[in-house]
Amino acid sequence: MFKATVNKSFTKKIDLSDLKELELNHISNSKLQLRYQSKNYELEIVESNFNAKTYQIKINGNNYNVNLADELAIKIGKMGFEKNNSKKLNSIIAPMPGLILNINVKEGQKVKNGDVLLVLEAMKMENSITAPKDGIIKLISAKKGTTVEKGQHLIELS
Repeated sequence: MFKATVNKSFTKKIDLSDLKELELNHISNSKLQLRYQSKNYELEIVESNFNAKTYQIKINGNNYNVNLADELAIKIGKMGFEKNNSKKLNSIIAPMPGLILNINVKEGQKVKNGDVLLVLEAMKMENSITAPKDGIIKLISAKKGTTVEKGQHLIELS
């Protein structure tokens, strides 16, 4: 079960069984052709932030900001807490296997919460990995152009 909030005004619960009718064809890294309930859509992922689960997408030329919440985030939200604020991390690890496309920071650099630290390509999508808090880049163990495994250490903040 997921909850999708679109443009901070419309919320829809999505059961994984709802996705069985969905047909996706990759056109490029960020463009998809989507068929759902006998209707065709052109979808482009303009921007993505995997950690925050926020996406800016364009469907048939219309822009949408989408925030996804999984079952755990929904339960935590019902208890009055936010998942992302429950723990401030110093270690940035790969959320999935992929290719490091770009590293946007240097050791010793000051960063703010939400700054894009690096871009990870996974499943033909570019994912911005952002700082979970304000801090200073202590160590960068990731290298541009290399592949990483899920859980691999990428950056250390102080």
